[in-house]
Amino acid sequence: MKRKIGIILVCVGVIGMLLVSSVKGSYVWLWGFVPFIVLILLTSWQPTQQLSPVFGIGGGITTLAYFYILWAWIKNHAAHEGKAKTGGQIQLIGYSFLYITALFLCIYIGTPRLAGLANVPVISGVSIVIAFSIGFALLSIGNRLIVQHKK
Repeated sequence: MKRKIGIILVCVGVIGMLLVSSVKGSYVWLWGFVPFIVLILLTSWQPTQQLSPVFGIGGGITTLAYFYILWAWIKNHAAHEGKAKTGGQIQLIGYSFLYITALFLCIYIGTPRLAGLANVPVISGVSIVIAFSIGFALLSIGNRLIVQHKK
């Protein structure tokens, strides 16, 4: 029950944010329903067997997305000045922490189930939460510095 309330509150927050930030008469706020629908589907889906390819596909997509972030950052970093440059650097460190968190999650979830990870020590759930929190905090700080520079 608490999980469903949390999901609903997150989705209401996203919809509210999109309503406040969009142009009057825009339908951008409808995108707030997309995470809501996806979260409902993923929380209600209970696979009957372990789906090993999901780990490979998910890891590949995550790694490609991280490499794209690195590539885009390298291309655009020189264009920033002052606080925006510092904010971009902090954001890159935040993305790196989120990528590390994704790797930790793969080890944490996959170790008991996947033979290829049998000899890898299991990561603590506390380590995952700390890396995740640091990543989002750094993204927020970096974003704030970039926004302050634009004003």
